[in-house]
Amino acid sequence: MKKINKFLSIALTAGVFGGSLAAMALAPKSSSEVRADEDYQTYVPVNSGWVEKTDNGIDYYRLDDYSAYLRGRNDRFWSGAAEGWDSQERTFNAVDQFIDSCKEGGNGTRINYRTPELTLHDDDHRYICFNYSGLNSGEIFINVWNVSRSFDVITNIKPFFDETPNGTYDENKDKADDLKKYGEITCNQTFRFLELPSGDKGINVGEKFLIFVHDGSTAGFGFFTFGGLYINQTLTEVAKHYSVQKTQMQLNKQLNTTPWNNNAIDYVMNFYETNDYYLAVRTAESNVDSVDDGFEVNTQLSNWAYDQRNSIYENGNLASVNFGYMYSDKEYKWGGYFYNKDGLMPLNKTGEKFLTGEPDDIDTFNTGLPESAKYRFVSPEFTLSGTGLISAKIGGHYARLSLLDANYNVLATTADGDGNNPAFKDADMTNIFASGARMCTMTRFYLDCSKYLNQRVHIAIEDSKVGGGWGLAFFDEIITKYSSLPSFVLDSLRQTHPNSEHVDYGVVMNKLVLASSEEGKFIPEFKEAFDFVEEYFGVARNSSSNYSWCSVSKSDLGTLEDDYDSLSDEAKVLVDSSEDYYYVNSQVSKVYNIGQSMTAIKTGVYPVPNGIGFLSPLSLDGSSYTIIIIVSCSVILTFLLFFVVKKHKKQK
Repeated sequence: MKKINKFLSIALTAGVFGGSLAAMALAPKSSSEVRADEDYQTYVPVNSGWVEKTDNGIDYYRLDDYSAYLRGRNDRFWSGAAEGWDSQERTFNAVDQFIDSCKEGGNGTRINYRTPELTLHDDDHRYICFNYSGLNSGEIFINVWNVSRSFDVITNIKPFFDETPNGTYDENKDKADDLKKYGEITCNQTFRFLELPSGDKGINVGEKFLIFVHDGSTAGFGFFTFGGLYINQTLTEVAKHYSVQKTQMQLNKQLNTTPWNNNAIDYVMNFYETNDYYLAVRTAESNVDSVDDGFEVNTQLSNWAYDQRNSIYENGNLASVNFGYMYSDKEYKWGGYFYNKDGLMPLNKTGEKFLTGEPDDIDTFNTGLPESAKYRFVSPEFTLSGTGLISAKIGGHYARLSLLDANYNVLATTADGDGNNPAFKDADMTNIFASGARMCTMTRFYLDCSKYLNQRVHIAIEDSKVGGGWGLAFFDEIITKYSSLPSFVLDSLRQTHPNSEHVDYGVVMNKLVLASSEEGKFIPEFKEAFDFVEEYFGVARNSSSNYSWCSVSKSDLGTLEDDYDSLSDEAKVLVDSSEDYYYVNSQVSKVYNIGQSMTAIKTGVYPVPNGIGFLSPLSLDGSSYTIIIIVSCSVILTFLLFFVVKKHKKQK
């Protein structure tokens, strides 16, 4: 009877396990990837597809040479005697590349621009927003044109230059500092937004429209600047862009520039906080509770403020980052070019793109930001919510993710005491699985910020040191809001070479890194689960056992069982739902979770016998046999169970 019961238990467990595997194989896969919806456009860069209208107001032609009109967010205005000004070092407060109508032509040039054709995606994303400057009385304004039905939708969205207090250069010239009036807004960019109307006099879903920037002035401050254009936005998304531009201005004040610049910034900030035009976006901004980013859409990093004070070259000068270089879709980095050996480092990206400090090239460091430089980007302000846990994939020697308070003071950081990435290891990369090399390879970091819940904060991503020694930083998939503590998902790092004649160097599972800012203060159940997951992969899925716990000694598995049984209920929930994998035929497959694996280990019913496994992804003529085999096993085991029960009843 005991033998029959044991057989029934094993058969039932195997049947349930097989059925659950089949269900998981059939179910759609979930993903934590932060991806852009490619069905509609959101960001409209000014260096692609824009056209210019000539002075006669009729002819349009494509701008073939944008360099005559474009400036970068690092640029300054009125910064030297050559311009007739006394080195005011004014910042444009731009968040990306932008059009400056007087860069080449001067104040007296009348130039009008329009975007490529744009499309309204849906009624939930009716907002557009942008940054620009100019002079009201100079006939500077923005309007929107309905292409589908050929009429103006809204006109005369103007800068507020005329609304600024007195304090022009001529009025202040030769006066003592205590008698000068500061606050003049000229080229300092300000943020504007609007909700596109619908109906007969608006733009309806699916209709095409254009955005016109009109410069009708030929004298005085007859210029405009324009950039940071987003379409198909919700009000919450608009609020994030609003916050980025405010953050950019506040960071620019830290550059120790003259009162001309900083008082102008103060004036704009006060205008934002008091003018009714910004009431709706101010309210939306206060409700922003996350700033996740997967770097899937190249926005010239316009959704991050650039902290120049903490972005410098080795000689101490402010670093002028080439933001266009900082997105990449490469799979590998470094290797034979530097080491005279075969092999490249897997970058371990999520999705198609990630953020890199170097250009989209395998074998060169000729970048707009040298390895010896450092930089920092700061997010919009948000309220830390959820569990207070944040995470990111981070690679590079000096890469770090930090939580900042509203005044940009560091509250918590992933870096170790010396400011280094603790997962970094400079080692022979010919076989990274033997050496454990972690140079450019990104590793998932978790940072416990729960003590700062409900506070207004920013996050910063940075290359934190000046100097060489693999001084580059890589980032991907930043998550700032977990509604519940997440289970653990390990990434498979596959070391390959882009040239087909090179062999595959193998697969290893990526490690996780806890980066609590206070030793021993990590969320208890999360750390308990984390520690067991690390133990599980170190024991049951180590490379010496070919990643199969079928080859692990019973004594080691017994210790693992004991540690599993001693987990608290809260930690066990996290462990059970954490992703597991098996290794077969040089492939890593993720089919079930650790809870299911521990059940199999404890019952002795192994779904991957001897590391070969009937679960390997076999295919013939495009048909997968994995599910068929699983279902077949489940049916057979169920039949055996029915047969044994029937026989047992007859014996009675």
